[in-house]
Amino acid sequence: MSSEDRLFHNSFKPAWCPGSVLLYTADEIIHPSHESTTMDASATFIENRDVKSSKFGVSQDITKSNFRKQRDQAVISFENGVPLAKAASWSFGTGTKYPLAVNAHAHESLVWELASILFDEHYDDIPNDLPDNVKSHFKQRITKDRVSTFWARLCREEATLAVAAAGSAEERAIAFLSMNKVAEACNALVEAKDYRLATLIAQIGGDKFMHDDITAQIDEWRKLNVLSEMSDPIRTLYEFLAGNTCTSVGKKGPVEDRAKTFVISERFNMSWKRAFGLKLWYSVLSDEPLETAVQDYLSDLVGSEIKKPTPWFLSEQRTSPLWDDPYADQREDVLWGLLKLYADRSGKAGTLSAVVSPENVSDNPLATRLPFELYHTLAPHFPNHTSALGGDQITLAFASELESAGYWLWALHALLRLSDSQQRQQALQHVLSTHAESINEHNPEQLSYLFKDLHIPEPWVWEAKALFSRSVLKDHVAETRYLLGAKNWDEAHTTLCAIVAPQAIIERSYRVLLSLLDGFKHHPDNWRTGGAVYADYLRLVQNQAGSEEGALLGRLVRVLGEMHDQIDSKKSKDTNGNSSNGVHGTFLKKVAVQDMSSVVGDRVLAGAAGDVSPASPSRLVRRELLLGKRVLTGHQGKEQAWVLQLPLTEETKRTRAAELSLGYYQKVMAMGD
Repeated sequence: MSSEDRLFHNSFKPAWCPGSVLLYTADEIIHPSHESTTMDASATFIENRDVKSSKFGVSQDITKSNFRKQRDQAVISFENGVPLAKAASWSFGTGTKYPLAVNAHAHESLVWELASILFDEHYDDIPNDLPDNVKSHFKQRITKDRVSTFWARLCREEATLAVAAAGSAEERAIAFLSMNKVAEACNALVEAKDYRLATLIAQIGGDKFMHDDITAQIDEWRKLNVLSEMSDPIRTLYEFLAGNTCTSVGKKGPVEDRAKTFVISERFNMSWKRAFGLKLWYSVLSDEPLETAVQDYLSDLVGSEIKKPTPWFLSEQRTSPLWDDPYADQREDVLWGLLKLYADRSGKAGTLSAVVSPENVSDNPLATRLPFELYHTLAPHFPNHTSALGGDQITLAFASELESAGYWLWALHALLRLSDSQQRQQALQHVLSTHAESINEHNPEQLSYLFKDLHIPEPWVWEAKALFSRSVLKDHVAETRYLLGAKNWDEAHTTLCAIVAPQAIIERSYRVLLSLLDGFKHHPDNWRTGGAVYADYLRLVQNQAGSEEGALLGRLVRVLGEMHDQIDSKKSKDTNGNSSNGVHGTFLKKVAVQDMSSVVGDRVLAGAAGDVSPASPSRLVRRELLLGKRVLTGHQGKEQAWVLQLPLTEETKRTRAAELSLGYYQKVMAMGD
């Protein structure tokens, strides 16, 4: 082994632990890059190494109001016996009514508002007596008008700053037009005494004939070399009148006739939002739908438009990015993603999970709350855009974030969104098992939430508690109780017979054992050589058998021998490592069986002695005693000779043999002449 291989072999490997805790050595210090990561200052020495832990902190984005929103968005039913959460009939506009987190960006409210405009029904503004096809047309017009108003408000802040920084009246007019303020643009031109252009701008966004006329006029100016005598702002305003909001084409030639070609958004330092607003207001005709503006802007992006729809945190944030995204140039603003989804229902706009991915939503790729809400709210509207894999990835990421923050009950609600029933069951049971210690069976509010609100099957909860009792608490009595609560009769019976019952017999804890035995509402197949033996034994020692004591003793004498043989066979398997109970459990069972056999033997001998009357023995009794057989009189005489066949310890066997011999000769002497 080389020195490098030896170093790698001896190194402490960083590892993830439950609760999203990362363990690492002190010489591999991990510095938190942002508020979502906190450091645990405590150290643990493992293998003479200073081992520290790092854990993702609780995001302020996770609030009770957001959880109420997620709960209101879902309707829980069952699929293949596993609870499943599906999207409820929910208005996107409701998303803006829930209080945002303290540090939540206003962008989230904008996302919900745009989604409401695009995907909620707005038939309240349309008369009910209109035909459906007419209603559909009006709905498109209403949607376009509402998006126009929304987009003007979205661009207002940036455009207002551009107005203040404008160096000419024409530049101010362009800035006003980029937030759809036509009247203010005209006033700016009138103040500059450019009445002709102000008159034309007042008619901006006209019909196709106006667009064609202005386009022809610009082409004529290009031929006559007039463009070189026009300033860029004036050329841009005429381009707007022609319905062109992307690129102003110049002309090559001599210096005096040369006019440069420029992209309007780049020339006037516009964001993609203002660039798309120009397309929506002045390029698309008034009777054309919103889809046309989106498709035209997509075509511009493929062509010369360089203002890509980058997310707000890449274009507006003044601080350094929180992480080094290798694909930052491929990120798209969620607002643009919603517009693409609206314009293309066929699935060409990409998968929904890609549109609302955490990398597109916020500057923290680990913040998955809003992507989770958007995906599962939009999914019913876009079946052609959904992907089970993509949706499940977002769901699992959000559930992991909740679980890491300590909100494991909320994580269960999130996991109900998983598409595959088997994967959903495994994920739910994993969370229950991980946080079994926090499940309080004496907390009715918590149990009501689990069983009634989330529809978690009760056996899953009690099996998780049983697993925790077994592996962590080493409390096998509690384990058996929880398994009985889960109606897992076979596992409960196995645990009872392997450890609990033998321990109770040895410690004489009969009350605990009796309560557990009473909990079996269904008897497993091997009950006769398991629970039934302990139930009969408890009736015997508590003197509850009554007239059935003879039959009970007979059963115990027979079955205890069988149990002893089974223990010996399991012991040989334990030696080979093939038994599930282990050597300790086998030892306990053997001691318990011998203990019960001793008590049963005492009862048999005591009963047999009481049945023999030495004053008037019959010839048959005398003959059987002489032959060493049982005394058949009385309900226990039949079992006397079997006492030595019980699985007793060697010392007990010798004692019992001596007692039987002594009793035999005493009876012989008593029956002699």
